[in-house]
Amino acid sequence: MLKHLGPWRGFLILVGIILLLHFIFISVFVWSFDYSPVIVPLHLLVVFALISAITLFLALLASFRRFREWRRARIVVGLVPGVGAVLLAALAGLDYVSNYAWGCNVTGKVLIGYILPDWSSISTSLPIHTRWVYVAMLVFLGPVIVLYLALSGRFLRGLQEMFLPGRPFSLFRNRSRGTASGVALGATAVAFGVFLALTVPAPSNLWRGEPIVGLSRPYAILQNEMRNAEVSEQDRRARAAYPRGRAFEKTNVVLIMADSLRPDHMQVCGYERPTTPFLTDLAETGWLRKVAFMTSTCSETACGVLSTVASRSYVNLSDYNFKLHDLLHDQGYRVYFLLSGDHTLFYDQYKHVLGEGVDLFFDGVCSERYPVSDDRLVLEGLERVPDYDGTPACFFFFLMASHIVGVKLAPYGQYQPSKLGLSGMAAVWLGERNNQTLTNLYDNGVLQVDAFIEQIFEALRHKGYLDDCLAMVTADHGQGLGERGYYSHTVYLYQEDIGIPLLIYDEPEVRYANLEFATQKDVAPTIADRLGLPVPDCWEGVSLLSDAPHAYTFHTTRRNDVWRAVIWRTQGKLYKYLRWRKESPPARREALYELVSDPGERRNLLRKVDPALVRHLRAQMAAAFNVPAD
Repeated sequence: MLKHLGPWRGFLILVGIILLLHFIFISVFVWSFDYSPVIVPLHLLVVFALISAITLFLALLASFRRFREWRRARIVVGLVPGVGAVLLAALAGLDYVSNYAWGCNVTGKVLIGYILPDWSSISTSLPIHTRWVYVAMLVFLGPVIVLYLALSGRFLRGLQEMFLPGRPFSLFRNRSRGTASGVALGATAVAFGVFLALTVPAPSNLWRGEPIVGLSRPYAILQNEMRNAEVSEQDRRARAAYPRGRAFEKTNVVLIMADSLRPDHMQVCGYERPTTPFLTDLAETGWLRKVAFMTSTCSETACGVLSTVASRSYVNLSDYNFKLHDLLHDQGYRVYFLLSGDHTLFYDQYKHVLGEGVDLFFDGVCSERYPVSDDRLVLEGLERVPDYDGTPACFFFFLMASHIVGVKLAPYGQYQPSKLGLSGMAAVWLGERNNQTLTNLYDNGVLQVDAFIEQIFEALRHKGYLDDCLAMVTADHGQGLGERGYYSHTVYLYQEDIGIPLLIYDEPEVRYANLEFATQKDVAPTIADRLGLPVPDCWEGVSLLSDAPHAYTFHTTRRNDVWRAVIWRTQGKLYKYLRWRKESPPARREALYELVSDPGERRNLLRKVDPALVRHLRAQMAAAFNVPAD
């Protein structure tokens, strides 16, 4: 059949090959990250539309005689689709990595505003030698350009035969065929544009996960619109009703959060390597307390940060929460956010949800001196904070060195090697656990975090804020270091993913009744209680000054392949019930661990304990997350 189509035969064969390759990619992508299968035909539709647009653009060029006679015309005709193919392949690879690492596609805003400008620092921060990144790009993408250039002569001749007037197989062979072809192409373009306009904008989820259209779709933190509105109204009422103008201890408040920081890699928490000399020395003075078992509510930054300052679980985060710094602002505090990393572009509405009513919001996007994920910019932002003049202040610091893309500075590269060569990369890909090089890289990041905490303390002391200060050091979530062949976060809820530190800097004589068991939701209530302020009714956490800690904590991921967890503290035991995959059997999977005897979560007790215990934890999960109990 194709042999009768003349030059269209080669075009259709090439398009078929391209669509087949994209079909294979998007099918694997959907299966790997549990996206809706509907994005398979949608992705192919967009790819076909791009191919058509590039072809028509080149046909327009080829319609000009001067272009056809230009000696570099063949190069242009080969390079344009070749570069397009390379960009789509690069986007596919980038989205695969981004979904593996943080559970979402790369948006255009993040790509243009963060990744491309900061690519040099990101690439040098990765645990592989930068040359291997470029070698991989050359090996996989270079041949594509070469192939398109090799076919460029055929492309140019084919375009002339397919589109120039007077050619037997041309869409515009004569006036009547040209009119019909023009109307058909225009109507198709309009229909496709209307379809995109109706289905792409939020809150539609039809295109969720599609890589190309996804460039224009924001990565939303919050997805349950009805619950969002309900919680926002509750928190607005709570803030309006909260008492103001009362007398209390107006101590300066400092909250320091490090990205991906694990307590079991901190010397101050018992790690054998001296990764936190400053915090360890501080603990020995009696001014620093440690919570023995502290967890995050999730395993990624946005919900980890918001849960901490809003004392809310992920299901109760909203466009508006009554947060710790809102409470302190209403009591006359100045509020300063000094954050390494991108907290402006990465998540849609993240900066707005975090709070715009602050005296200074300075993150990596604002820095004039350093890359986005360089912790030195926190000190740059701190220079803009005035010296203490008697007005209390609330500081929120965020450090990135413990994150894989955080800039690692040479003075803190104590543990070597911290870069993978080709053999080391292959070992990781083949599933080697706890690769020492990656552990070295992580521990160097922890060492740098400790050094910058010391510099923050010194800068605050110099400005006069540390003399009367309550400070807490914690993390947004943990980090997999190969325990299950995984070197990231956002995917799981094992203890390496949600186990975080909580260190409290306070006067030695102050008694904290609970230093055994806490979550991020307890940070804000503890600070309010310590200052002598009532804990808002909408907050879910419990003050650590109280001797009535939680019996249960609840945890979730935000990915398509949702994980949920319940931890139950009872009679000297810590039971952890995990559930993941889809809620309907048989796809659902679950596990039960006892963390006191099995902190590494190696022994699944689901079939070995009293079934009543399992039913009890399933019921707790059902109530917390509104999912089936059985």
